[in-house]
Amino acid sequence: MLCKMNKPNLFTSHRMIKKGFLVFFVVISCLQFLQSQEKHPFIFPTEVFRQAQICTDSGWYDKAVDLLKTIDPSDTSYVDALTELASNYFEAKKYAQSIETANQALSYKSSNCIRLTLIKGNSFDDWGCPDSTIFLYKQALIKYPFHYLLHYNLGITYLNQKQYELAVKSFQEAILCN
Repeated sequence: MLCKMNKPNLFTSHRMIKKGFLVFFVVISCLQFLQSQEKHPFIFPTEVFRQAQICTDSGWYDKAVDLLKTIDPSDTSYVDALTELASNYFEAKKYAQSIETANQALSYKSSNCIRLTLIKGNSFDDWGCPDSTIFLYKQALIKYPFHYLLHYNLGITYLNQKQYELAVKSFQEAILCN
């Protein structure tokens, strides 16, 4: 009997080549992903916030800032990270950075608007810009007329400026709103 030799099927060899390329690209993609994870590992924001809070409570504001900066802008908690950054800059007496970060966070829609406004106002006030503080709080009170902390902080600014009648009025408004 004669052995019948199979001729190589051109269609089968093209499929094998395509499969080989596919496997090659999948392996390369996985390797690139793993390398990027080594450089920028995934970080759970809740853990970052927890560690940053410990640093803040200990007075290590620069360390807290470094931790909070690791949260990616595409993360849903990014505005919260900016809010905490602004707060830490304020505590570290870096008022310009606090105001800049608060402005950046205020450009997003979030539930942190009042807190950011307070951080920004306190930064202006401690930086020696009471007129900017008063203007900021008055603008915020147009939008949030019943938020007691805005009235209270406005009263503090008036008190520091020795505008006692306006301070008393703001404190009374704060009491009524609270």
